[in-house]
Amino acid sequence: MKNYLKSTTFVILFLIITFLNSCSKNESTNNSSSSNSIYLEFEAKVGSNSFELNRPYFVGPFNNKMVFSRFQYYISNVVLTKEDGTTYTVPKDSSYYLITHKDNALPKVELKNIPIGNYKSIQFMIGIDSISNLTIEPKLLPSALDPLNGMYWSWNSGYIFLKTEGAVQDSIAFKHHIGLQKNVKSLSFNSNTSAKVSASVRPTIHFEVDVEKMYNGTEKIDAVANRTIMVTPFASNVANNFSGMFVLHHVHN
Repeated sequence: MKNYLKSTTFVILFLIITFLNSCSKNESTNNSSSSNSIYLEFEAKVGSNSFELNRPYFVGPFNNKMVFSRFQYYISNVVLTKEDGTTYTVPKDSSYYLITHKDNALPKVELKNIPIGNYKSIQFMIGIDSISNLTIEPKLLPSALDPLNGMYWSWNSGYIFLKTEGAVQDSIAFKHHIGLQKNVKSLSFNSNTSAKVSASVRPTIHFEVDVEKMYNGTEKIDAVANRTIMVTPFASNVANNFSGMFVLHHVHN
């Protein structure tokens, strides 16, 4: 009788452990297949030309000869929309990205833990939302917003949203640092091809960023007459051109 009870107890314990392991595996499988990543890729251009540092370009309606030594900007607050109209907002603490262009490299950022689905449009800011931009403790923010990245005005308490630097007309230095909360721009893009996130597919949304449109868009910017643009009202003229700089070119699935 004792042996029978021991045997029965062992069988019951074995079945319970097997059931729990099965549940654990199913939960793990379900969790791992319920989301995946989307990549955002940014290709810099100057008109129809590829972007390279320290290469001369004739830019804009004033035909300014410009050589860029730096081209950076923040995108933030990413929102994705599915084909059925539902949206997914990337959590704010992981939705700040500093894009740095260097020659023909294609900066790429990863949006993690995106729910499975087909996404037809995307929205993001050029700049930083007011809560983070006006914080008194920037070092407590995500690493992309670390002041050591060189995109923060310690003397003006706020972030630089977009920065170009270099020389114009061969030897005249220019610095165009666009910040201030009124110059944040929210951009929206629709795609003919949806980004199809699945357990096995991590799509890439490819953007082209035309730096020439920063100077030749809704506003016409003369880089010679405006060699330094920072916190002056004229910075808004440049920010008004942000929407024309970015084009959703294609999607890789």
